[in-house]
Amino acid sequence: MTTTKINAALNYLNSLTGSLPRRSNQTVNFGKLDWKASEKNRASLQYNRARVSAPAALRLAPVVDRGAASLGSRFAHVDAVMGRWVWMAGPHLTNQLSLQYGRDLQFDQAQ
Repeated sequence: MTTTKINAALNYLNSLTGSLPRRSNQTVNFGKLDWKASEKNRASLQYNRARVSAPAALRLAPVVDRGAASLGSRFAHVDAVMGRWVWMAGPHLTNQLSLQYGRDLQFDQAQ
Protein backbone atom coordinates (compact mmCIF):
# COMPACT_ATOMS: atom_id res chain seq x y z
CA MET A 1 0.00 0.00 0.00
CA THR A 2 1.20 3.41 -0.85
CA THR A 3 0.91 6.47 1.32
CA THR A 4 -1.46 8.03 -1.22
CA LYS A 5 -3.89 5.11 -0.99
CA ILE A 6 -3.76 5.12 2.82
CA ASN A 7 -4.47 8.88 2.94
CA ALA A 8 -7.32 8.46 0.44
CA ALA A 9 -8.85 5.71 2.61
CA LEU A 10 -8.50 7.81 5.78
CA ASN A 11 -10.01 10.86 4.07
CA TYR A 12 -12.94 8.73 2.93
CA LEU A 13 -13.54 7.43 6.47
CA ASN A 14 -13.30 10.97 7.88
CA SER A 15 -15.92 12.16 5.39
CA LEU A 16 -18.42 9.64 6.78
CA THR A 17 -18.11 10.87 10.36
CA GLY A 18 -17.94 14.21 12.09
CA SER A 19 -20.26 16.80 13.47
CA LEU A 20 -23.60 17.52 11.87
CA PRO A 21 -25.85 20.49 12.69
CA ARG A 22 -29.16 19.26 14.14
CA ARG A 23 -32.16 21.09 15.53
CA SER A 24 -35.76 20.50 16.51
CA ASN A 25 -38.51 23.06 15.93
CA GLN A 26 -41.92 22.75 17.55
CA THR A 27 -45.02 24.91 17.17
CA VAL A 28 -48.10 24.37 19.34
CA ASN A 29 -51.35 26.31 18.94
CA PHE A 30 -54.46 25.90 21.08
CA GLY A 31 -57.72 27.76 20.81
CA LYS A 32 -60.94 27.44 22.80
CA LEU A 33 -64.32 29.06 22.35
CA ASP A 34 -66.96 28.87 25.11
CA TRP A 35 -70.55 29.97 24.59
CA LYS A 36 -73.31 30.19 27.18
CA ALA A 37 -76.42 29.90 24.99
CA SER A 38 -78.85 30.05 27.91
CA GLU A 39 -78.93 29.44 31.63
CA LYS A 40 -79.10 25.66 31.04
CA ASN A 41 -77.12 25.25 27.79
CA ARG A 42 -73.39 25.69 27.23
CA ALA A 43 -71.25 24.87 24.20
CA SER A 44 -67.51 24.64 23.79
CA LEU A 45 -65.17 24.18 20.82
CA GLN A 46 -61.44 23.42 21.12
CA TYR A 47 -58.70 23.17 18.50
CA ASN A 48 -55.20 21.85 19.11
CA ARG A 49 -52.47 22.06 16.45
CA ALA A 50 -48.89 20.88 16.76
CA ARG A 51 -46.09 20.81 14.21
CA VAL A 52 -42.67 19.29 14.81
CA SER A 53 -39.77 19.54 12.39
CA ALA A 54 -36.43 17.94 13.26
CA PRO A 55 -33.99 17.98 10.32
CA ALA A 56 -31.10 15.56 10.84
CA ALA A 57 -32.44 14.72 14.29
CA LEU A 58 -34.12 11.35 13.87
CA ARG A 59 -31.79 10.08 16.56
CA LEU A 60 -31.59 12.64 19.36
CA ALA A 61 -28.63 11.35 21.38
CA PRO A 62 -25.76 13.88 21.68
CA VAL A 63 -23.34 11.33 20.24
CA VAL A 64 -24.56 8.89 17.62
CA ASP A 65 -22.62 5.77 16.65
CA ARG A 66 -23.63 5.92 12.98
CA GLY A 67 -22.29 7.78 9.96
CA ALA A 68 -23.34 11.38 9.40
CA ALA A 69 -25.31 10.43 6.26
CA SER A 70 -27.44 7.89 8.17
CA LEU A 71 -29.15 10.49 10.37
CA GLY A 72 -32.66 11.06 9.06
CA SER A 73 -35.20 13.80 9.64
CA ARG A 74 -38.42 13.53 11.65
CA PHE A 75 -41.66 15.44 11.11
CA ALA A 76 -45.04 15.35 12.87
CA HIS A 77 -48.38 17.08 12.23
CA VAL A 78 -51.13 16.80 14.85
CA ASP A 79 -54.60 18.34 14.54
CA ALA A 80 -57.43 17.75 17.01
CA VAL A 81 -60.89 19.34 17.26
CA MET A 82 -63.31 18.76 20.12
CA GLY A 83 -66.86 20.02 20.48
CA ARG A 84 -68.91 19.80 23.67
CA TRP A 85 -72.51 20.67 24.52
CA VAL A 86 -73.74 20.55 28.14
CA TRP A 87 -77.38 20.74 29.17
CA MET A 88 -78.10 21.28 32.88
CA ALA A 89 -81.48 19.74 33.69
CA GLY A 90 -81.28 20.61 37.35
CA PRO A 91 -78.83 21.42 40.11
CA HIS A 92 -77.69 17.75 40.35
CA LEU A 93 -78.34 16.44 36.81
CA THR A 94 -76.44 17.28 33.63
CA ASN A 95 -76.28 15.79 30.16
CA GLN A 96 -73.22 16.15 27.93
CA LEU A 97 -72.57 15.45 24.26
CA SER A 98 -68.94 15.39 23.10
CA LEU A 99 -67.52 14.98 19.61
CA GLN A 100 -63.84 14.71 18.77
CA TYR A 101 -61.81 14.40 15.58
CA GLY A 102 -58.04 13.96 15.55
CA ARG A 103 -55.34 13.44 12.98
CA ASP A 104 -51.77 12.46 13.77
CA LEU A 105 -49.30 12.26 10.90
CA GLN A 106 -45.72 11.33 11.77
CA PHE A 107 -43.12 10.56 9.14
CA ASP A 108 -39.38 10.19 8.79
CA GLN A 109 -37.17 10.99 5.82
CA ALA A 110 -33.70 9.87 4.86
CA GLN A 111 -30.94 12.47 5.00
